[in-house]
Amino acid sequence: VQGTFAVVVLALLAAGAVMAWRSGSDGPLATASLSRQERREAAREESRAAVDSGDVEGRGTAVSGDTLRVGSTAVRLSGIEAPEPEQTCTGADGGEWACGQAAKQALARLLRDGRVACNISGSADGINSGDCKVGEQDVAAELVRGGHVFAASGLFAAYSGIEDEARTAKAGILGGSATRPSEYRALKWEAAKRDAP
Repeated sequence: VQGTFAVVVLALLAAGAVMAWRSGSDGPLATASLSRQERREAAREESRAAVDSGDVEGRGTAVSGDTLRVGSTAVRLSGIEAPEPEQTCTGADGGEWACGQAAKQALARLLRDGRVACNISGSADGINSGDCKVGEQDVAAELVRGGHVFAASGLFAAYSGIEDEARTAKAGILGGSATRPSEYRALKWEAAKRDAP
């Protein structure tokens, strides 16, 4: 009886190995034998397919105060404006601080809380834009609530009410004096034009 049982188990294992071998590139054995370059290409294709479907999910890393990367996909958070990375702001006490770097650090802290899920809604300048959540937390809303970024202005400003609350609470950049990123870029451009030969 033991001999018959051993033969049946070996036959099942052999059949499983043959099925995995025949499945070609779809099987786990074939994936394990891929080169590092082939695995990277497969990951890029998977990322492109996710972006095409409108969804990207995984561990996120902060690129700037309003942009994150999930795998090889960069996503700019919709509905907010973060200070430029080199931008400084003036606090309520009159002291200058690196608000651009602080916004990036705030985003990094939010992303440490777990996996991020982003719904891609568009693309501009080669960067996807969309809404991202960590668990049930809307990442952009939390950044506005903490006073790390501005709510985008305009007719369909999604986070303007949250910015009003943060301004009342004098949170972060809303507690002192901060130039909106679009104005900051315009001022830098004008200064560069004046200084150009």
